[in-house]
Formats: sequence, structure tokens, C-alpha cells
Amino acid sequence: MKGKMGLLVIILCLTLPLVPVSAGEWNRVTRLTYSGTAEHQVLMVDGEDYAHIIYQESSGGRSVLRYMKLDETGYRLAPSKTITSGAGYSIYPAAALNDQGIYLVWWDNREGNYGLYYTLLDHNGTREMPEKTLAPEMADNRTPAEAPNVALDSHGHLFIVWSQHGRDMDNMMDEEELRVSVFLMKIDEAGNILAPPVRISTGYANGIYPDVVVDGRGRAHVVWSEDVTGNYEVYYTVIHGQDSPRELDVTRLTDSPMESVMSCLLLHADDLYLGWSDGGNTGEIYSVHFGRISKTGLSFNLRVSDKGNALYPSMASKGDRIVITWQDDRHSLAGSKGRDAYEVVKDNLTTIKSYLRRHLLGEQDFDSRNAVTNWEIYLSIIDGNGGIIENNSRVTALRRASITPEISVDNRGAARVVWVDMSQSSGDLYYIDDSEAEIKQKTGPIDPEGESLILLGGIGLLVIVYLLSGEGRRYALLRFLVVPLYSTLSRDRLMENENRRNIIALINAREGITFTSLMKELGLKNGALAYHLHTLERGRFIKSVKDGKYRRFYPRGARITGLSSVEEKIIEVIRANPSIGQREIARLIGFTPQTVNYNVKKLIGRGVLYLKKEGKHTRCRLTNPETGAP
Repeated sequence: MKGKMGLLVIILCLTLPLVPVSAGEWNRVTRLTYSGTAEHQVLMVDGEDYAHIIYQESSGGRSVLRYMKLDETGYRLAPSKTITSGAGYSIYPAAALNDQGIYLVWWDNREGNYGLYYTLLDHNGTREMPEKTLAPEMADNRTPAEAPNVALDSHGHLFIVWSQHGRDMDNMMDEEELRVSVFLMKIDEAGNILAPPVRISTGYANGIYPDVVVDGRGRAHVVWSEDVTGNYEVYYTVIHGQDSPRELDVTRLTDSPMESVMSCLLLHADDLYLGWSDGGNTGEIYSVHFGRISKTGLSFNLRVSDKGNALYPSMASKGDRIVITWQDDRHSLAGSKGRDAYEVVKDNLTTIKSYLRRHLLGEQDFDSRNAVTNWEIYLSIIDGNGGIIENNSRVTALRRASITPEISVDNRGAARVVWVDMSQSSGDLYYIDDSEAEIKQKTGPIDPEGESLILLGGIGLLVIVYLLSGEGRRYALLRFLVVPLYSTLSRDRLMENENRRNIIALINAREGITFTSLMKELGLKNGALAYHLHTLERGRFIKSVKDGKYRRFYPRGARITGLSSVEEKIIEVIRANPSIGQREIARLIGFTPQTVNYNVKKLIGRGVLYLKKEGKHTRCRLTNPETGAP
């Protein structure tokens, strides 16, 4: 033993100079999810500057909607939670909030048909009422073309617009003659129908990408794209309480030789603004455009994006300015020259056009990986008259497929953006804000590394791991190494590092995760991870406990149950699917039946579960279905 200790002292002396040192700051990027299947996010900010995010997550042939809540710094206040019952296949959420709560609408496939469903959540994502189907006569076995959109009036009434394979509400034509149409309905807080579904598009052309806002007089303003002329253009109407679909005054807003699609609306200082993606004169590239809606059309038409294909604009008011963000593929051409660059642009355009056509049939979601090597998020700030204040600022520089941004602005004037990253053949949510300063023009990529870490020497680290086998001892040793290097930083400053924000996000998502699992999930080395974990423990963001040879990490305020992440997942699945069998549990959580069986036996031994024979099958039941506790 003395020989080993002597060798250990020599190794420590050789490797201490190589311990990580701090070197600079970074921008506020946080990875929010680690499921690999997060998409179709909705972002809302309340009056206290809390951000509420609802998104779709799919696994094992099952799709649910989940909720998370962030504080003003982007720190997740609690683990994300499932908010739909799991009784069907829940997709495409749309939501709006006021002081009463969060009004949520989504598509759900139950009994073989897709229909619109509604529920009301409180400001912590807890359902305040049972899920309710809206207009069951509209249910259809065809996959919806896209998500609905919603807007609230001052009375807490919700306007809903959506596109769907047509229903002839007036018996004017046979169903097979109908295409994808845009519909609108109005409900109250309890989900009661105040105005039944009406078709607001023509019914003899394809209507897609509807959006809605409500003004102070309770009027609903709606835009959508429709190929009435054989080419998609943006159309607009305003709906008063007494209007019927036959009386709507519809205005064509765009006149593009190519498609005008992906429109979004913003009510700003009593004026109505439109953002959309336009194929331009030749269709060689899709650009984001911006304009103000007047009684006769658009008072101006400003091309916002200046390079690359630009899609999925999203807008928000920022004081007396308007912020518009979008996904842009200009950097997919990096390193390409001549013919290669031309081929990339052509492939991108072909994929986008194919998507627009097949999108109507509900056969294909837009997968940017098939189109480009690099989508990034861009942003411009514009005044109400179309004057550009900040032009084409690059928000992300992850060299990944960053797509479908959603933007909101809080009471401080901070722009907050959530997007999907598809770089790893999967989808996860990322977050950024500009709460400390205005987003400035970027001339090059943002460095995503907040600190440059010089890691422990490879040979010395291997010997240490060999001498001190076991995760708990390894973490204790590495924590000892970085104690002298801990710098006294404010609690806010501690969260300015991307690695630490990602560590906290993963610990929030998987309470009780081990040191080894964190290292594998985040791709960090032993020394770097130990340094950040120790810093977060000293800053009272997280806590850890010894569990046999493992060390498990939890959010600071978490109730430590002693359950592993596999056990937690098993309990969650059983809570959502009472009387489920072990094979089905294994399929849903992505583990082998042997692993599930081992953990089920442990949970039975702790009194958390029990088995019940039902005919030829043995089902798992929770002893306490509400809490999952013994």
C-alpha cells in the first residue's frame, strides 16, 4: 500500500500543473433536452419573465407532449414533465398563456383518427382539467399537415386556426374534391365551443401555414398560404364576432412568381406585421421577408435575409422594435466552390420544394439533414417602418442543423430563443437569450466553449484510475485536484459556462444520474467534469450522494429517492400506463427485458411496485399511483 501511495504522490506532482484553468466567457447557449426526439416546440414568457416551453417527444412508437419552465437566466426550475395522458399519439402543440394559465391545443390520434384536443395547464405545467376533444366531427385518419396556431382575447377566449384535409361544411362539393383547407374555431377556458369550426380558405385550393392574432377589440386576424393561382401566396382576413365564412373579406398580400409560405403574424403598437419565406423571382433561393399589413395589402415588403435559404420566421416585439428570427443555410456552402456550391444550393432547393408538395399529404416532416450540412439561426431587429437596426446577426454557430426557432421577448426586453438541433440524427432543444446585452452583429462563429480546459496528462490519469477504481473515489480524487483552482464567482457568473449549463440540464432531466453517465452523455473528460461538478456543488446548484460504488447527482432542491434513472423511467411509464407488462416497459424505455426485470424486482423489494396476474399475463402496478413512493 505504501508503494502505491508513493507512486500516487509522484503522479500528482507531475499532473497538477495540467489541471484546468479558466480562460474567458461565452454566449448563453443551453441544451434543454437529451431525449433525441424533441421537436415542434412552443415558447411563451409570462409577466414574471418565466419561460414556458411545450414540445413533442416520441419514443417506442409513442408520442407525448412535455413541459418545462425556465427562469430569467434560462435555468430550468424543475425536471420536464409529461402533460398529455399517453392515451393516443400526441403531436403538434400550440399554446397561449394569460394570468389564468396555459391554454394548450394539439393533434392526437385516438382510435385511428387524428382530432384536435384541448386542456388548461397552470403555470407549472399541471393539468387543471381533463383533456377534451374539440369538434369530433372533424376527426380524420390522415396525418395533419402541421400544427394549429392559437391566440387569446381579453376575455380568456381562445381562437384556434389549423389546416386539415377538407370537410365541406356547407355540402357544396364532394369530399374527394376537397383539398387541405384552413379552419377556425373559438372556445372558452373550459373548452366549450363558442364559435364552431368554419373554413376560411377557399376549399378548392390547398391552404397551409395559418397563423392568428387577436387585437384589443377582440377581432381575430388570420393569414395563411394558398395555391389559388397555382402558386402559393399569403392571404389575410379579419374576423368579427358576427362574421360568417361567406362574408369574409379576403386580401391577397403577396405576389411572388414562386411560393410565399411559412407566414407568421405579430401585433405591434396597434399595427399588424407579417413575416414569411418567399421564393423570389426565380425560386433559386428562399428568403425571409417582412411587411406591415394595411387595408389594401402590404404597405412595404422588405427582404430581411440576405444570403442562403431562409425558412421558418418567428417574430416578437422588443420595446419599439420588432425582432425576427429564422433558420438559414448560408453556411452549408462553407468550403464549397464553383460547381460544388451550385450543387449544394440546387439540392437544398429541390428538397424544400419537395417538402412543400408532400407536406400537404402529411407524409413527411421537414428534415433539414436531407437538405444541407449546416442550418444556423439568424436574427434581425427592425423598426415599425421597415428600417433595419440589426441586420442578419448570427445567433448560433454550432455547425449543426439548427432549425425551427421560436422567439419571445420578456419584460426586461431580453430576446429568448428556443430551437431544435438535428445534428446527431435526432432532435434536441437548445436555448439562448440576450439578457445582458443586445445581440451584436457577428463577423464570425461564436465560440461555444466558455473555458479552455487543459486536461490531466493521459498516462497519469490512467494510472490514477487504475489505483483508485470505483466511481466515488475517482470523483473524490478529481474534486480534490480542482479545489485549489476554484475561483470565487457570483452565482450568476457560474452559469455563464456552457458545460455547466448542460450538466445542470441533464441532472434536472435525469435526477440521480451517475458521474460515469454524465461523462458519457456530455462527452467530457474526467477532470473537466469533476471540475464543473465541484463548482456547481460549491455554488449550491446541485448536490450529490454516495450510492455504493457510484456517486449520484441531483438538483439542489430535489427529494432524493435513491432510485436509479432506469427505475425512475419504469415508474413513469407504469404511472402513464397502468397494468403494463414488463416487455412493453422495456420497449418504451429502450432497455432490454432482462434489465427491466432486474430493476422491477428491486422496486418490488422496496415496496414501490407489485405484480398482479391478469389472465395469462402478469402486470406491473404502482403501490402508490400518485407519488410512485412505497
